[in-house]
Amino acid sequence: MLHHGKACPSRFLGVDVNHRKDVGSSSERRRIIIGKTSDHHRKDVGSSSERRRVIIGKTSDHHRKYVGSSSEIRRIIINRTTDVKDPRLLRMRYFVILKRKR
Repeated sequence: MLHHGKACPSRFLGVDVNHRKDVGSSSERRRIIIGKTSDHHRKDVGSSSERRRVIIGKTSDHHRKYVGSSSEIRRIIINRTTDVKDPRLLRMRYFVILKRKR
């Protein structure tokens, strides 16, 4: 299923279930590993001293990420793949949404 803490290049892997995104600036990288779990919700990003909540929307492309709070927003780079159906994602390079509660 999920392989946590695996040292791999932070780039988009051409598979259906796993997408790796870089969060933050080049000086502070946050690694998000999304696996195809049953609920597709809430992964922990960052170290134990600084947690980032990621809410993954249940879409067919699995590209919408919600990271950070209203005071600190992290930008997510959306990879342009062929399975992105939303025209808004094709226009915008960065898709930033505040953290929502379920």
